[in-house]
Amino acid sequence: MHVEPHSDGFDKIMIDGQSFKEGKTSLKISASDKDVLIISEPFEVRRYGGYYARIKARTDSPKAPQIELRMITFKDQGKITNRFKHKASLNDDWSLISTSAGFLRPGVNFGRVFIHIPPFSEGSIWLDDAGCWEVHGFRID
Repeated sequence: MHVEPHSDGFDKIMIDGQSFKEGKTSLKISASDKDVLIISEPFEVRRYGGYYARIKARTDSPKAPQIELRMITFKDQGKITNRFKHKASLNDDWSLISTSAGFLRPGVNFGRVFIHIPPFSEGSIWLDDAGCWEVHGFRID
């Protein structure tokens, strides 16, 4: 997982053992004047696979921004082949944010999941139980 911004002085992202949906921790992002982008490690995808990406999120911010969950697929050389996304508004209850991906273009080789959080001025956002799975295989003629 990669997190942007990743400079040594950016202390707005931390593991939280007090608020979580699954397991015993979540990722807490405190209010910041910077965009936060969390990027998964690359994972192999198949052209005829169907994929499901999800994350659970909540906030205590009275003016939380919409967060965006993206799945982007690439060719070997890094050229983008497909983009899938879903934006969601949050509240103080855990919400499921998900997107599905399929009918991938020829030459696709790998994918990544991105979570984009725009700047916000007060409170925090918590993320938990994130993942991406191949859930369907399309029949090849």
